[in-house]
Amino acid sequence: MEAKGNSFLLVLLLLASVASAQQPATMADDGTHTDHLALMTFKSLIRSDPSSALASWGGIQSLPPCKWRGVTCGARGQCRGRVVALDLNYLDLLGTILPSIGNLTYLRRLQLPMNRIGGAIPSELGRLLELRHVNLSYNALEGGIPAMLSECKQLENISLAFNSLSGGIPQAMGDTVQQAGRANRPIPPTLGLLKRLQVLNLYNNSLIGRIPQEIGNLTNLVSLSMSSNHLTGSILSSLGNLQKIENLQVTGNQLTEPIPSFLGNLSLTILNLGSNNFEGEIVPLQALSSLAVLNLQENVLHGSIPSWLGNLSSFIFLSLGANALTGAIPESLAKLEVLSSLILAQNNLTVNIPSSLGNLHTGISSLDPFLLPFSISPLLEHLMYISTGLQGCDSSMSVQVNMISGTAPPCLGVRQKSLSVLTLENNQLHTNEGGGWGFLFSLTNSSLLKFSDFSTNMFQGSLPNAIANLSTNLQAINADNNMIRGNIPEGIGNLVSLSYLFMGNNYLEGSITTSLGGLQKLIFFDRGMNNLSGEIPPAIGNFTLLNKLYLGQNSLGGPVPSSLGNCPLQLIDIQHNMLSGRIPKEVFLISSLSNSMYFQSNLFSGSLPLEIGSLKNIADIDLSDNRISGEIPASIGDCQSL
Repeated sequence: MEAKGNSFLLVLLLLASVASAQQPATMADDGTHTDHLALMTFKSLIRSDPSSALASWGGIQSLPPCKWRGVTCGARGQCRGRVVALDLNYLDLLGTILPSIGNLTYLRRLQLPMNRIGGAIPSELGRLLELRHVNLSYNALEGGIPAMLSECKQLENISLAFNSLSGGIPQAMGDTVQQAGRANRPIPPTLGLLKRLQVLNLYNNSLIGRIPQEIGNLTNLVSLSMSSNHLTGSILSSLGNLQKIENLQVTGNQLTEPIPSFLGNLSLTILNLGSNNFEGEIVPLQALSSLAVLNLQENVLHGSIPSWLGNLSSFIFLSLGANALTGAIPESLAKLEVLSSLILAQNNLTVNIPSSLGNLHTGISSLDPFLLPFSISPLLEHLMYISTGLQGCDSSMSVQVNMISGTAPPCLGVRQKSLSVLTLENNQLHTNEGGGWGFLFSLTNSSLLKFSDFSTNMFQGSLPNAIANLSTNLQAINADNNMIRGNIPEGIGNLVSLSYLFMGNNYLEGSITTSLGGLQKLIFFDRGMNNLSGEIPPAIGNFTLLNKLYLGQNSLGGPVPSSLGNCPLQLIDIQHNMLSGRIPKEVFLISSLSNSMYFQSNLFSGSLPLEIGSLKNIADIDLSDNRISGEIPASIGDCQSL
């Protein structure tokens, strides 16, 4: 009997043990097991995880999902133990998002930026009724924006920037009232249901059609960024309802018509309308007292630059370049004490640069895309989501491609000690032996100066020695297409960071100074179309980064130094000189030569070496009008790109 009692107790304990073991499974069936399966399904489509970020997901350690990397679970209420956030940022994950993501019922935050997630955004995201933040930026997502996102009424932030999304903004994301007859519109005008939305970032995709009028229903919107898409039409009046908006960016589309005046009644700090087809005059924006960034460049705006711009004391960045603006540069711009960048390039401005602009603490700016390896556009795109990045903007100045005459302000560098870019090209500015070079002397105070371009003007006389005292950070000087005479100062070799030196089409004399040998970083050297004499110095072989060499149309003589073979040149232009002797075989052994080799109209003699066949990638060789003799080497047949 006692044995039977013990057996009975053992059975009860066994049953209790089984019941206890089964209890978690029952709870899992209530939701946590579903979350586990959804996460494991997500992991199964990740084909590359270079940092092993998902190693803890379902591994041999059998950690619960709430302790997996990037997974956050709720701590109380209905979402206790349920996945509420998935944060897998900057991990370079390669894969796709499966519809099972929609099974994470209590998910509030989905953050997957800076990965390599491709495929479509699953419409099942619309099942996540608690979702507040979605960031899938900087991936490779394709297709459209799922209409079912409109079901996520709690959404506050949507960022889908820098993907390959196409088509229109989906119909079901907004108010579905009065949709009859609109099925053929490329972007259905329906975003109005997401009333809590504060941030909508869709920039740098391939979205088409018009900006939907119903965006005006998003009255809590603070930031709207749709730059770098293919949007057409105009900015509709309904956007005037966005009284909380601070950041409006639609640059790089095909928007037309005049800029609406209601924008001046909003709360904007950043207004970026550049690179569209807006027309008309600059509308009144003087009520935007907090406006820090205004970009209207690359449109078809006309009329004058309004003087009230000088009253917007918060300006850090102002770009009006590449329009059809006329008249004077307002003196009032000199009041913009915190301005770091002003672009007025490529307009039809016709008067002198106001000397008062030299009183700016920082400067005015633009970049010349011909001279530099970048343009200002990437900076503006960066401002779409990191407005504090403005604090680090280099100060610079440009009034290029206008009809500005007179002399450059002699005080440019006196107070603008942070000046990094000076571009005065394509104007009618002048100097002479009697004066006008004062701006170069003042620039010796600008220790951060990196780029100086005063090409295509009417500068004349000799370059002052002050050019040798410019910042050792200087990377580029462009003085092409002027009337500068005399010798280049010997001290220019002190500019040890110089990579680009353009002085072509002037009246420069003398020889190529050997002090240039100190310019170890020189990439592009242009002194063509001058009156240079003497020989090409062997020290030119020290330019071990030199990519393009223009010395054509001078009066240089003597042989070509064999040391030129040390330079990784793609182009050599020494045509129309009085160079003589054999062309050294080392020149024909420059494997990087791929553009052109212009040696015509000199006094070269002797025969062509067999090494000419080494120029397998050269596109153009001109050796005409010389004294070269002998047979053409059969190896020239190896020059397959000719």
